[in-house]
Amino acid sequence: MLGGTICGLATWLMAVVMFTRQNANPGRMLTAFYLGEAIKVLVTVVCFIMAFVLIDLNAMAFILTYIAMLVLHWLALLKFKN
Repeated sequence: MLGGTICGLATWLMAVVMFTRQNANPGRMLTAFYLGEAIKVLVTVVCFIMAFVLIDLNAMAFILTYIAMLVLHWLALLKFKN
């Protein structure tokens, strides 16, 4: 469950950064996208390090739940792309 939570939190933060800017300027939108991705990667790495250091967990299950959540996001995008 922790892996899925980390994935969801990082994705949510990325979306907040990307979609809170109301300016339709393409340059600013691209900057917001890159900033959102950078925050997502940073939050993911920090949360992974904290989880491995602070919590006694099953590493394989932890990583598999993270991967499962990523795949779920991709499948949801395919379903709702219309």
